[in-house]
Amino acid sequence: MEQKIASYKIEHVFLIESNFKRNINIDFTSSPIKNNLDIHTEAFDTEPSNNIFVVNLTATFEGIQNDQVVFTILVKVAGVFSRMGDTSLSEETFKKVNAPAILFPFVRENIAGIALKAGLGNILLPPINFTP
Repeated sequence: MEQKIASYKIEHVFLIESNFKRNINIDFTSSPIKNNLDIHTEAFDTEPSNNIFVVNLTATFEGIQNDQVVFTILVKVAGVFSRMGDTSLSEETFKKVNAPAILFPFVRENIAGIALKAGLGNILLPPINFTP
C-alpha cells in the first residue's frame, strides 16, 4: 500500500504588479539615501474543496534622501499553493510564514533587477524571517 506524504506544494508564481518611479536628478554623493522596505501579505482560498489557495506578497521599497522619497519600487507576486493530506503545520501558519518566505526571493530578484536598470546601483535585500 502506497503511503501519501502530507505537504504543501507551490503550483505557480505570478508577477501581479511592478511599479517604479525615481527622481531624474538623484545626487548620490551629497547625502545618504535611507532605504525603507514595507511588506504586506494576504491569503485567500480559491478552491477550498481542492485545498488550493493563493498568497499575495507585496513589497514597497523606497529610497529617502533629505526627507524626500527619491525612488519607489513596488512589486506584487502571487503564489498558488496546494495542500495535500493532513499536514502537521496548520494552513494558517503556512500562509503567514512559509508561503511569504517562499515568495520573497521572487520579489527580491525583481527589485534588484529594477534597481540596476534604473541606475540605483546594486540593491540586495537580505532574506526575511516571516515568523511572528
